[in-house]
Amino acid sequence: MDPREVIQGVLEIVGQLAEQHEVTLTYDLQAGLPVIYGSRTLLRQVFLNALSQLITQPGSQQIHLRISHERQRVVVVLTAEFAPSRIEGEAHSQKLGLEPVQRLVKMMRGNWQAFELKDHGWSYRFDFPVGVEKVLLVVEDNEAVIQAFRRYLAEYSYQVVGATTGTEALRLAHEMSPTMITLDVMMPGQDGWEILHALKHDLATQHIPVIICSVLEDPELARSLGAAAYLRKPVVQADLLTTLDRVVSAL
Repeated sequence: MDPREVIQGVLEIVGQLAEQHEVTLTYDLQAGLPVIYGSRTLLRQVFLNALSQLITQPGSQQIHLRISHERQRVVVVLTAEFAPSRIEGEAHSQKLGLEPVQRLVKMMRGNWQAFELKDHGWSYRFDFPVGVEKVLLVVEDNEAVIQAFRRYLAEYSYQVVGATTGTEALRLAHEMSPTMITLDVMMPGQDGWEILHALKHDLATQHIPVIICSVLEDPELARSLGAAAYLRKPVVQADLLTTLDRVVSAL
C-alpha cells in the first residue's frame, strides 16, 4: 500500500474534527515514499486513532505530522502542542490515551517512541519496515491448513502460496524461488522427507530455508536433512511468526 494515499485519506476525515476543536493540523509528506506491506485497515487506524485522540485532548492547540523514508523504514513524527495548563504535570504519554495506537504499531512490526517537549507538548516517533514482500510456500495436503496460514500472516509482509503435492511443491520452488518453505511430513505420494531431500540436493532450491511442520516429534532428523527449523502440529500463529522471524533474520 502507498502510505501517502492512506494518510491523505485519513487527513480528509480528521481535518473536520480539527476545525471543530480549533486545532491547527499541518503535515509534511515526503515525495516518493516506498510502499508498506501489511494491513491497510491497521495503518489507517494507527493514524485515525492517534490524530483524533490528540485533537480532542483538552488544551490541544497544534498538531504536525511528518512522514519520511529513512534507512528502509517509513518514519512518522507526530508533534502535539498543548496549552501550558494541560501539559503541566503530565509524566507519561499513556495519559493521553495512545496505548491502543502503540499496540497497532507493534502489530505492524513497527517501533514506537514518545518524547516530552520543553514547550508544552509531546512528540511521537514511530516507523514501519519497507522492502519486498516475502513469499512463503506452504507444502501441505490439507487446504484448511494453507488457509489458516494465510489468515495468520494476512497482516504481515508475507505472500502465502500453497502446494498440495510434492510435484507441485518442487515445481513452485523452482519457478518462484520463495523466501521460505513450510513442509508437512505426511504428504501423499512423496512424503516430506523425500521432498526435503530433493530440495536440498538441487542447486536451484538448496538455498531456500525449509521449516518442517509435523505431528511427529523428530526435529533431529529434520536438521540432519537440512531443515532450518521444526514446528510441531497443530501450528499456532505465535509459534509460526516467531519461527519465520528467526529464519528470516538468519538469511
